[in-house]
Amino acid sequence: DDGVACRTASVSVYGSSLEDYEDEDLSEDEDEDLSDGHHIEYNILGVLSHARSLKLVAPLREALFEGCLLTCPVFNNLKCLVFGDWCMDFDLYPLRCVLKQSPILEELCVELREKECEYCKEKAPPFSYSYGEILPFKCHRLKTVKIKCGERDERFIALVKLFFKISVCIEKFDLDRW
Repeated sequence: DDGVACRTASVSVYGSSLEDYEDEDLSEDEDEDLSDGHHIEYNILGVLSHARSLKLVAPLREALFEGCLLTCPVFNNLKCLVFGDWCMDFDLYPLRCVLKQSPILEELCVELREKECEYCKEKAPPFSYSYGEILPFKCHRLKTVKIKCGERDERFIALVKLFFKISVCIEKFDLDRW
């Protein structure tokens, strides 16, 4: 034991209201009160940046996460990451962004629950790519990758192509189709 408390975070927005994430003390960054009374904290990834294990499962086009991608923090303690459908948006931008900022990540699972959304793929991101360009990078410690998707879901192909580009030492790769 390294004497550091293991910090685990799990954020799931399937079937939840944004009120579940309301917390005035999460950060000093800008946040927004919506007209219906909900509160969105745009720096939620910054708040979760010290986690060792993180589950970010959301449907396609999740504003809660998209708003903080441009200032994505470094996840120095993150060893295990689970992503949902939203990581497939904008040519895998959310996934690439978090992977690049996770230098000691060892395990990754991508859970694709929703059908592919053509509208989500084609719609421009809520930020400018010129500011959010991700330079090439490698995941030197990523050893285990698991993709969970439907039998007819072909989005896993884009994920496999990405992992061949960025991985150095993947020892175990699982494709779990239902």
